[in-house]
Amino acid sequence: GPSDLSRSLATMQLALECAWLVTKICGNSLQVKKKKKSAWSATYWENNEERDVEGYEMRMPDGMPIPQLKGDESYKYLGTELRTGWANGEGQTEMRERCVADCKRVIWIIGNLPHLTGEQIRRNMALALSGIIGYYGRSTVITWEDCQSIEQVRASALNAKGYSVGIPRLQIYDVKERGGMGMEHAYTYAAAALIDQVDRALSAVEGEPARVAVESSLAHTLRRLGCRSDNPLEWKPSWDWERELSDELRSKHI
Repeated sequence: GPSDLSRSLATMQLALECAWLVTKICGNSLQVKKKKKSAWSATYWENNEERDVEGYEMRMPDGMPIPQLKGDESYKYLGTELRTGWANGEGQTEMRERCVADCKRVIWIIGNLPHLTGEQIRRNMALALSGIIGYYGRSTVITWEDCQSIEQVRASALNAKGYSVGIPRLQIYDVKERGGMGMEHAYTYAAAALIDQVDRALSAVEGEPARVAVESSLAHTLRRLGCRSDNPLEWKPSWDWERELSDELRSKHI
């Protein structure tokens, strides 16, 4: 289904009306089924606190009301649970925990299957992680800490199977020519999924919503960090960072 992001309630209402009209032209319809099919949410900041917009009603052009998400409510979009706003940075926590739990479960199951060779274990674990993280990692940021917890389960499963001592873990990831098992860290799949999704957006045709959103986010971030040219590799901070930053901060800035 369509997904719209706007900076004002009026723009959101207009986007919903346009989506409703396009679906009618295509012979379809926007459905309202509690808060699962069609829903909207809006938040604003007051005294450093994010609040839900109150007292506003969204309706389809035919008069059908659209339910509003508030508080801790979420909406599943393309397999990812979306919170109403920033949610103190916890907007992706539920989806991340689910992804990590799925990875741990399937890694442990594969590691405990009987009669598998080391190569078969490696291949099946790679297929499982690339499938799960490769899907969820495109819309949910899987962190290094998440991947480390997944790898801990892998090490435990291989240790129980007698293929690895667990620590140090070089044997798990090293190449076969040096006696390793040639496995890839879960973070490899997480980084690849995220990078590929950004690349897909930037490689889209001009004017496509995903490309516009990513380019806008990159431009705002680069400007906030001091870039004032068309080339993101040329930095011209508006402040005198040589004078204002300490030696420690300067080295991190560089």
